[in-house]
Amino acid sequence: MEPKTVNTVNRAKRLPLVFSHASAGAAAALLLLCAGCDQHPGELATLKAENERLRSELVNLRRKLSGEEEPKASSSQPDMVLEINDLWTQRFEDNEFRARQRLSGKILRVTGLLDTITGESMFLYGVGKTRDVRMTASLERVYSSKIQAGLATLEKGVTLTVQGKFVYDRVELSDALIVDKATGSVFSVDQIRAIGDPGAISVGSPPAPKPSK
Repeated sequence: MEPKTVNTVNRAKRLPLVFSHASAGAAAALLLLCAGCDQHPGELATLKAENERLRSELVNLRRKLSGEEEPKASSSQPDMVLEINDLWTQRFEDNEFRARQRLSGKILRVTGLLDTITGESMFLYGVGKTRDVRMTASLERVYSSKIQAGLATLEKGVTLTVQGKFVYDRVELSDALIVDKATGSVFSVDQIRAIGDPGAISVGSPPAPKPSK
């Protein structure tokens, strides 16, 4: 009598049906063990893909249980990094079809000068050759609520870099974040406060040295 063959692929497909808060870790661990077995290359690839899917579900589940929101697209790597004047040129002076294809819905990191702040929206401008150019940055809601104390210290004319998804028809960045121009790291309330008050010490910075007597 030939030994029975265990269909591990079908077993892997049934695992998500019993995937729950309590068994999430066990299911992922089981698939990791199965992935190490001596399986057909096609079956092994299927198991690995299922394992990665379960890992992703587990991460999202933990995030939801902890009350943490999933990161916005605006916090990912940008499609383009440019000055507000360059954005204005590409938006209004290039071919309409080509400009829309290049910019609409893309994650942009844009640097400009602060004009005003209204609620969760910031208005940036740049000094053009013939006139000032402007853009709206609608801040991501949760992020905006965390940095209000820092925004209150900013004055008109300060240079800021914001990153978000470009809404072509409104010339606006949605779900925008204030970021470092070079690295894209998101600014905390203390870092924004330091922009408004350069003499302020942000959290984690060493204290200023005492003058020698």
